[in-house]
Parts: sequence; C-alpha cells; structure tokens
Amino acid sequence: MKRVAISERPDWRGKAEEFGFHFHTMYGEPYWSEDACYQFTMAQIDEIEEVTNELHQMCLQVVDKVTQSDELMARFQIPKHCWDFVRESWATRQPSLYSRLDLAYDGVNPPKLLENNADTPTSLYESAFFQLSLIHISEPTRQAEISYAVFCLKKKKTHSR
Repeated sequence: MKRVAISERPDWRGKAEEFGFHFHTMYGEPYWSEDACYQFTMAQIDEIEEVTNELHQMCLQVVDKVTQSDELMARFQIPKHCWDFVRESWATRQPSLYSRLDLAYDGVNPPKLLENNADTPTSLYESAFFQLSLIHISEPTRQAEISYAVFCLKKKKTHSR
C-alpha cells in the first residue's frame, strides 16, 4: 500500500455546503482527509475483499444474537418500542441497502474493523450522492486516480469465482 500526497480539492467545503452536506467538518476538523489517497496492490485488494466479507458475516451473526435477547437489545440502545419491528425485519430477512465497514489497514497486517455503518441515513447520502458528486467536480489528476481505482475493481469483478 502506498500513501500518495495530493492537494486539497479547491472549494470542497463550499461544494459540500451547496449539496447540503453540512457535517463536512466536525469538532473543528474535516470529516475526511483531503491531503492523501492510497494505492493498493491487487493482493491487498483481494485481502480487503476477503476480510470484508468475513467481517460482514460476523456482523450478521451479532444481529442474529442481539435480536434474540432483550438484554442485548437494551445494551445496543435499540428503543424498546422498536424491538418488535427490528425482530420482524430480521426474521423476514428484509433487504439491507449497504453496510460500510470502516477499517484500519496498514497494507501489511490484516485489516481491523473500527466500525460498521449499516443503512444509516447520513451514510447513504454521503456514499451514494455526495462522494459521487466530488468525483465529478475533481480536477483531472484526481479523476485519473479514481478511474484507475475503479478500473482495478471492475477488472477484479470480471475474474471473480
């Protein structure tokens, strides 16, 4: 894995405001880093994909366990008036839109899960709309980096099992 220094996108905060993404800065710090991107080898992409699939399955096992326990539903701070809805949704296998796993990864050791954001309203907006908008307003050098990353992922998909 290689960390590549890049310059901050011009007026990204203004664009964020324009698109209604008002939480681009939290506690006086930017919500994400604009000063670097990362370049991965295909082996690292494979490792991230494998670990991500395993972590997702582990998270689903936790959901199954939590939905079977009043104690755990309370511990996870799920409002009591929602318990029946949550259990019914899980029991009937209602579809999930996405699950974003935030990982710590140094390119050498296996990725570690920091947080799982699944079907949260702000994450949907952030990942489905705003990040795509930033790609389209990026300068040409960033578009090339993004295009390369997308190409690698598409290439990976065509060789999947």
